[in-house]
Amino acid sequence: MTNLDNLFNYINSTDLLTTARAGGQLPIYLYAYPATQEDEMSDLIVGLKSRLTSAGKSVIHKDIFEMVVDILEDNDEFTSLLIVEPETPKWDVADHINAVADFTEMVLPRIKEEIELNSSSVVFLSGIAKCYPFLRTKGIIEGLEIGLSDTPVVLFFPGTYDGWTMLLFGTVHEHSYRAINLSGQLDGK
Repeated sequence: MTNLDNLFNYINSTDLLTTARAGGQLPIYLYAYPATQEDEMSDLIVGLKSRLTSAGKSVIHKDIFEMVVDILEDNDEFTSLLIVEPETPKWDVADHINAVADFTEMVLPRIKEEIELNSSSVVFLSGIAKCYPFLRTKGIIEGLEIGLSDTPVVLFFPGTYDGWTMLLFGTVHEHSYRAINLSGQLDGK
């Protein structure tokens, strides 16, 4: 079982925005955990958010997959997509989802709106595994770089990350050196 005590202590005692900027980076953090613990992590993230809120931090937690589903439902696309999905090639489904619920155009503005409404000090983003293959982690990071530079974001990532290579589920290979390897920083603590 993944223990988020070190993550709680780090976020509670660190100015994530200042720390990132001191290193010349945007405040985009990636917390990798074993993909086998995906189901357990959702409860752990809720508990972490609750603990940080009790400690005085303003935290938003958004499940990216749930946001995409909401956008599809808002556009009356979700039900029809469920009907055609079994017979449609997965890349055609992915292209359609990206056209309707593009991360930068549709998801990111909803996150930014909630940040402004709640004056959040940190944003947790989960649900990355459920979004694969129609939304890739590298695309999420690129969208965050463009549209969200003043609020620290922690992406919860089911796989491994060494500061350069991300392996979703430990197998799907992507490069991104732009996210700060939060789990790597906490390994020694």
